[in-house]
Amino acid sequence: MYLNRKRTNTFFEEIGFRKDAKNALVYTNEEKLKKQKGVLSHMISQINQNYMQGKSLTQISLPIKIFDSKSLLEKVALFMKTAPFFLDQAAEIL
Repeated sequence: MYLNRKRTNTFFEEIGFRKDAKNALVYTNEEKLKKQKGVLSHMISQINQNYMQGKSLTQISLPIKIFDSKSLLEKVALFMKTAPFFLDQAAEIL
């Protein structure tokens, strides 16, 4: 089965990529790039720490901010919202 070369694939354009003059994909979503700004520096520091401690360089932990976009204030507010419920549940057990 051959791909129809006349038909353009818009999948990458829909998720924030565009093709440059050399047909390379360039990510254009500046908002998401700003959110992930510190990930590379964190990974480099993890590699450095593992190397200095004599650990394997393949065991690098990714920062939590990759997976959770909530700010610290949002996390604290969520905890404060749900804390009374859990405290009541704990009081009933004791």
